Amino acid sequence: MVSKRLVAGATALAIATWGTIVAGSLAMSQAGATEYPVWDQVAQCESGGNWSINTGNGHYGGVQFSLSTWAAFGGREYAYYPHHASKEQQIAIARRTLAVQGPGAWPTCSVKAGLTKENGGADRDAQPEGDGGSTPAPAPSDELTVNGDLDRPTIIAMQKWVGTTPDGIWGPATTRALQAKVGASVTGYRDRQTTVRVQTVVGATPDGVWGPKTTSALQRFLLDGAGGSEPAPAPAPAPEPAPEPAPSGGLEVNGILDRATTIAMQKWVGTTPDGIWGPATTRALQAKVGVSVDGVRGPETNRGVQRTVGATADGIWGPATTRALQTYLNNLG
Repeated sequence: MVSKRLVAGATALAIATWGTIVAGSLAMSQAGATEYPVWDQVAQCESGGNWSINTGNGHYGGVQFSLSTWAAFGGREYAYYPHHASKEQQIAIARRTLAVQGPGAWPTCSVKAGLTKENGGADRDAQPEGDGGSTPAPAPSDELTVNGDLDRPTIIAMQKWVGTTPDGIWGPATTRALQAKVGASVTGYRDRQTTVRVQTVVGATPDGVWGPKTTSALQRFLLDGAGGSEPAPAPAPAPEPAPEPAPSGGLEVNGILDRATTIAMQKWVGTTPDGIWGPATTRALQAKVGVSVDGVRGPETNRGVQRTVGATADGIWGPATTRALQTYLNNLG
């Protein structure tokens, strides 16, 4: 006969063992769900926690990747644009970036969130949580839709229409082909006269400002078979008034933050005048106008520039601020 003492001991051992298994399983589940919670704090600082955001500032997704950084660390295995990838995929690319560039890749928000290589899971080969990255996300669709977003499907469709390589990358060759197609001056720069001609062809308001409405009109135009037949360029518009003269700088005061304006500004702030506005240009500009130097062009930087060039200091950089900057740069000479 088995003693009550032995039965009680065995029962207690079984309960203790089962409790250990359940607790261990729960801990593993929770760890998997919140392995690197610091990224939620970084995203809250960078984008308000919106992993699908695209504000048009050249940075995308929860932790605000530039397209160059996203591509450099393998993001395009998941999606062409960062904000089209899942949160887990964005965090995987953020961990790869962190391993190489350190927390300084997010100069302001890494400090606010307390990001380190350790708590951010820095790993050059990081994969998305959940499936271990064994199954890549589906390739981004090349189906054109009317969404007002100048995305890869839209660029590819436009490239096919204008007769250039449909690679989804809008560079000078694509701009030249588009300009020739719509009857604009072929300069290789997407300037106001090009935008006006595109808007005229696709049926948008020809105001020279390319925004979501112009993109939506272009998308509808392309979906409708690009106007049916091969359109001949429309007659050239009447000459526009001469741009405001530049005493010595030679910039057209058009409110467009184009390559010429960027180069002139880079010369003013003392950085490489390559016409590409990146973090180095932003830092030099911030130092020039006396604001915090963090490489991120936010409201504080915008207000500093606006105060310097004589624009309304509302922290929003629009065409009025650009025109004031262009006038200011022209008057420096």
